[in-house]
Amino acid sequence: YAPLGIYETADALSGPANGVADLMANQANHPIYIHCQYGSHRTGVSIGLFRVRYEGWSYSQAETEMLKYAEGSYPYDWHFEVVKAASS
Repeated sequence: YAPLGIYETADALSGPANGVADLMANQANHPIYIHCQYGSHRTGVSIGLFRVRYEGWSYSQAETEMLKYAEGSYPYDWHFEVVKAASS
């Protein structure tokens, strides 16, 4: 169990979300079940970071998937900033 927590800015979310992506990359931690408790899209940010950092996805591909599974809605633009920063 690795809680991500609730964060109000991209800077505050970046470290913990990258930590979740690192946990996901470690095969010793598999199988993995990841979810959001309150639907505030931390799961999408973590998966987006994993896709960009470990699977070679572009930011555009990760953003498309994040929007797809969030039913087209993200409450804060800074969620995308975290993933975009990892893709540069």
